[in-house]
Amino acid sequence: MTTSILNLVTKALELEQECLALEELSSEYCYAQQNAQQLKEEILNLLPPDKNKTLTLLDEKYITMFSAGTSVYYRQGFADAIRLLAESLTWGPTRD
Repeated sequence: MTTSILNLVTKALELEQECLALEELSSEYCYAQQNAQQLKEEILNLLPPDKNKTLTLLDEKYITMFSAGTSVYYRQGFADAIRLLAESLTWGPTRD
């Protein structure tokens, strides 16, 4: 089975990004994460115990959905950048 260079590079970049601690790189992310965790705990305290699992499952599904969407956008942007580079390298002046 052959794998394209684009897929290999994309996978390598994704693996590299997975090792980044976003809270160390972005104060905005760090504060948003802290606020989201605080709000989640407040909601869990307000709900009856049998509904806590439902909220946790909803949170997990939303995170999965957001992550999958981000991955699609990242791959598309990366593919567009490679396509632009390839086209710019092969571009030549033309006369009409």
